[in-house]
Amino acid sequence: MPVEIERKFLVDGDAWRTGVRKRELFRQGYLAGSELCSARVRVAGDLAWIGLKGRVQGASRLEYEYEIPLHEGNEILDRLCAGGRIEKWRHWVPHAGHEWELDEFLGDNLGLIVA
Repeated sequence: MPVEIERKFLVDGDAWRTGVRKRELFRQGYLAGSELCSARVRVAGDLAWIGLKGRVQGASRLEYEYEIPLHEGNEILDRLCAGGRIEKWRHWVPHAGHEWELDEFLGDNLGLIVA
């Protein structure tokens, strides 16, 4: 059973930009959502996948991800997602022996940066 433990931190300032190891554009959209879970499709680079996330219980939640063909991911994103599409740059930044993922949002969430 795949379990995700995730903590998010609001990022202030730009000092982190000097340490970026890699960055990639992510596009995602939601297919469905309920009290129990949400279903989304994501496209990044030449990969696409469907993700199912359970509701948070304590500090964790169930998460399942399944890779799908890129052309299908783009079609699902463009034709089947109901509102709430998100575009963001994901930056990978090594710091203090760990690698942080920083998401820099575009569009309606422009200016939001979360680690």
